[in-house]
Amino acid sequence: MLKDSGRERINAVYGTKEQCRKEFQDEITRLRNQFQSEKNAELARVQEHIRELEDALDHVSTENADATLRQHELFLNLETSEKTCVRSINDCIKKLLMAMDSPSNVYAKISHMTSLPYDRESIVQRLPTRNALKSLQDTVDDIKNYIVEQKVQIEGKTKFLSKSNVLTDRTTDYSNRTSDNENSSSGSRNGYQLAIKNSFFKDQKENDHYFHDIDRLSQPYDNDHL
Repeated sequence: MLKDSGRERINAVYGTKEQCRKEFQDEITRLRNQFQSEKNAELARVQEHIRELEDALDHVSTENADATLRQHELFLNLETSEKTCVRSINDCIKKLLMAMDSPSNVYAKISHMTSLPYDRESIVQRLPTRNALKSLQDTVDDIKNYIVEQKVQIEGKTKFLSKSNVLTDRTTDYSNRTSDNENSSSGSRNGYQLAIKNSFFKDQKENDHYFHDIDRLSQPYDNDHL
C-alpha cells in the first residue's frame, strides 16, 4: 500500500514536471513565435521605410538633376544677358564717341566684351555690366566736361565778339558822322563854288553882251540906213 502511494506521488510529480515542461515549452514556442512575428513586422516596417527613403532619394536626385540643369540653363541665360547688356552699353559708348568726333585711340579704352569675367560669381554679382556701366559713366563725364569747356570757350568768344561788335559799331558810327560832316562841308564848298561859278558866268555873259555892243557901235555906219 505504501508502494502504491509512493508510486502515485512519483507519477504525480512526474506528471507535474511534464506539465510544467510542456507549459514551459509552449511558452517558449509562443514567445518565439511572437518574437518572430514582431521581428517580421518590424523588418517589414524597416523595409517599407527603406523603400520610402529610396523613393525619396530618387525623387531628390531627380529634382537635384533638374535643378542642376535649370541652374545651368539659368547661368547660360544670365551670361547671355550680361553679354547683351555689355554689348548694348559699348554700342552706346561708341555712338557717343562718334557723335563727339573722338579720335580713334579713344575707342581703345572701351572694355572688350570678351575681356570681362564671366564666371559664376561674377555673373551673379553682375560685374561685367557694372564694369561696362562704369565705362559709360566715365565717357558721359568726359563729354560733360568737354561740353562745359566748350561752353566756357563759346561764352568767352561771344563776349569778345560782342565787345568787338560794339567797337565796330562805334567806329562805323564815328566814320558815318565824319563822312556826313565831310559831305556837309563838301556840299557847302561845292555850293559856294557853284555860286561863284554862276556869278562868274553871269558876269562873263554880261561882259560878252557889253563887248558885243561896243563892237557893233565901232563898225562903219551903213549908208543904206540913212
